[in-house]
Amino acid sequence: MKVLVVTGIKAREIVERELAKASFKVKGKVLVLPLPVAALITPTYAAKKIAREDVEGFDLILLPGTVKGDVGMVGEKLGVPVFKGPRHSSDLADILENLEEIPL
Repeated sequence: MKVLVVTGIKAREIVERELAKASFKVKGKVLVLPLPVAALITPTYAAKKIAREDVEGFDLILLPGTVKGDVGMVGEKLGVPVFKGPRHSSDLADILENLEEIPL
């Protein structure tokens, strides 16, 4: 499974470390948006910024769990399923290990 993990500037190192812990079944890329903290990311802002990236080939996109509101519109705009990840970046590896449980 190929996953795009979106985060803010301050959580970059934690997110990259957690992604590296994921099993061989999960391949991922971290996209750091130009905001200091992930809690400032809105679904509209995420959709706009991620649309500038090449998301072809990704099975899903994980936005920070602190994003407020429905992220479904992000997935509709990008054509890739979008979910909220954990509220705490340090829990990301656990989520990634269980991605196969998510019905896409």
